[in-house]
Amino acid sequence: MDLNKQFGQINNHGDEIYLNNGNIYLYLKAKDEERNIGRLFHRGSNGAISYHKSGLVDEKHLYRKCNGYGINDAILQKLPDDGIIVIDSDSGRYACKVKHARRKEVGYYYHYLAKGFELQKFIPKNNFKKLA
Repeated sequence: MDLNKQFGQINNHGDEIYLNNGNIYLYLKAKDEERNIGRLFHRGSNGAISYHKSGLVDEKHLYRKCNGYGINDAILQKLPDDGIIVIDSDSGRYACKVKHARRKEVGYYYHYLAKGFELQKFIPKNNFKKLA
């Protein structure tokens, strides 16, 4: 899978998600701002992809309404079915399978466009397995 072809697309708001040296960046046109929103890794002998979000502080990053972590929806849709989402926060390290996170009955969609944020799917923390 050529990950560079998976990313690098611009949405109808002029926002762009692109990959550079394994880091995923989001350029928000409305704010003329670039953010690092995660990192991709190949893991294991089969080369499965894992998406990592690190440095999260639950007080700031955990969406209280559903006690969940936000994942950029465009990234979630572009990751392979056998991929893993890994969250590193101040409360621990958590993992969830991409295929599970995509399920319609898992999580909630929110779009804070007025605040300059992209469409995100918030996955409740109880869908993640705590890692050692």
